[in-house]
Amino acid sequence: MHRLTALVAATLVAATFAVPAAAQPSADVSLLTTELEPLLPGQTAWVSTNWRGPAGATATDVRITVRSNRDVQLAYPSGRSFTSLHVDADLDAGETDRAAFALTVRENARPGTNLQLDFDVTYVVDGTPRSSSHRIRFTTAETPAVPYTLTTSEVSVVAGTVGWIHLHWLGHAPVFGFAVTSPGVEGVPVGYPEGRTDSSLWGNAELAPAERDYVALLIDATDLAPGTYDLPIAVTSSVDPTEHVLTLRVV
Repeated sequence: MHRLTALVAATLVAATFAVPAAAQPSADVSLLTTELEPLLPGQTAWVSTNWRGPAGATATDVRITVRSNRDVQLAYPSGRSFTSLHVDADLDAGETDRAAFALTVRENARPGTNLQLDFDVTYVVDGTPRSSSHRIRFTTAETPAVPYTLTTSEVSVVAGTVGWIHLHWLGHAPVFGFAVTSPGVEGVPVGYPEGRTDSSLWGNAELAPAERDYVALLIDATDLAPGTYDLPIAVTSSVDPTEHVLTLRVV
């Protein structure tokens, strides 16, 4: 999702971290994360990075800020101006903990672009303020040819009744402004929530990669005879419009 104020459905991006066996313990707070998986243009993801405490000392009041270029927007938990550690704000000698933040790749970022994240860490050791800087890189991924999939193939309603059906969707790329319409069947139009002229996703109008959500349509089967019908479905969004056909069974 491209709005940093709506991060609930954002994905958790995989981060790779490593601790070389021969590496000497650092006198600074160390970033163990070495890279991030590629992210799609327009994608918002929570990033979890791994950190290790300095050798022979305890780092207190650990604060981490992140910088990048114009293709990346950043946000921190609870609207703060920095992120800190999961357990508390301290790292004992050799202790590891994680810190999270959210990033959004600009929608029109070119696939295959190399991007970097620069981390500035401040902390206190034995009453003395200290700092360290770190960098990791990632790339923008190619947008999938199919941005979302309708995973529902068949629904049913009881003849002589009026009822809601749910159409389930799976996102493969960031999609915004997701809206579904249908002409109905046998001259009987469908209904939409709250008297609208279309139906959107239950969570909001956005679908993130690997996110699942559904759309509700109201079917009036009062005058529909039992049988099988084709229910046309049209989707408009931030990507090209698509058309689908759903099997509607009146039983």
